[in-house]
Amino acid sequence: MDLSSITLLILSHYRQHCLKATLQFYKDIEINLLVLDNSDKPLDSSFIPDNCNYIFTQIDFAARSKLASSLIKTKYTIIGADDEIYLPHALSNMKEFLEKNNDYVAVGGNTLAIWRYGNYIAGNWAYKRTFEYHNQEKTSLDRIKKHTGGGSNPLTSFFTCNLTRSKYAKLCLAAYGQAPVLSTDAISVLIICGGGKSKYLNELYWIRNWNQFPRSHANWNRGIALNEWWDDPNNLEAKKVFESYLERTYYNLGGGSSFKESWCMILKATEAMNTKINRIQAFFARLNEFRFFVRMKFLIKSILFPTKLPKNFSSELELMRDSGIYFNNRETFAAVKLVSSLIPYRNW
Repeated sequence: MDLSSITLLILSHYRQHCLKATLQFYKDIEINLLVLDNSDKPLDSSFIPDNCNYIFTQIDFAARSKLASSLIKTKYTIIGADDEIYLPHALSNMKEFLEKNNDYVAVGGNTLAIWRYGNYIAGNWAYKRTFEYHNQEKTSLDRIKKHTGGGSNPLTSFFTCNLTRSKYAKLCLAAYGQAPVLSTDAISVLIICGGGKSKYLNELYWIRNWNQFPRSHANWNRGIALNEWWDDPNNLEAKKVFESYLERTYYNLGGGSSFKESWCMILKATEAMNTKINRIQAFFARLNEFRFFVRMKFLIKSILFPTKLPKNFSSELELMRDSGIYFNNRETFAAVKLVSSLIPYRNW
């Protein structure tokens, strides 16, 4: 399986315990791994496979994004996390699709999210609304309108994790480097929908880690929603600079003069996708990370409310298979086993 035309980019931050495991998964696969690791010390070289360009750097996310955009040399790029896995056979089929369809910018697939629950691994068919997603509208504006549902009914929040022609992935990374606020999803929608067509194949390609609730850190503040930041008058000068950069990028993609209309829909979609978490919800989310609490909850549910238990990942896989989604059994089960064992924020 030749994936030598693909770069898998991982921007890691203080999660070397995850990075060690994921790099080993890919070590015998002909794919280009590019890792920019912002940790307190370099990863031990014994964990870095021959197909990995590992760079230890204590610069923030924006600077690492800029640097990564200058280092990618392959035809295709996919951006991944250090605690999750992309399935190689699916990547191969996605690459083949792009090879045969030159007017497509990006291709995705289906996602299985997994987490440890009691004595089993639970699973969820994540982002189910993207099943058989196909955005082949003719103009940048129309593609963004379809993706965002006109701003009010977005299909999904992200495009960052699809296999993308490197020209567009590098534009995304360069824009992440210019962003004064966390806006990777919005930028990706603007650039990928602005640049061309995209499609999701009936393939399982991504094993996501839902073992823990998402965290913020110093240069990745999840507590600030893009649409809220955009409307805050205190950010007016930074917003003007950023907006001007995005407008030039969009125009150069062939979007013409429709930037403001397109960006307005993306901001509205960001607001629609933004789920507010109150203190009580956040408290229970953190409780769910304590193994004793999870065991007790599992025991109570299994006795009193068995229908409320989450599905075993294998049941969710069968549902996906029955829906016509293909996956490689060996790769999938190996990836599930690995990802389910990773606790992302152990040393956050």
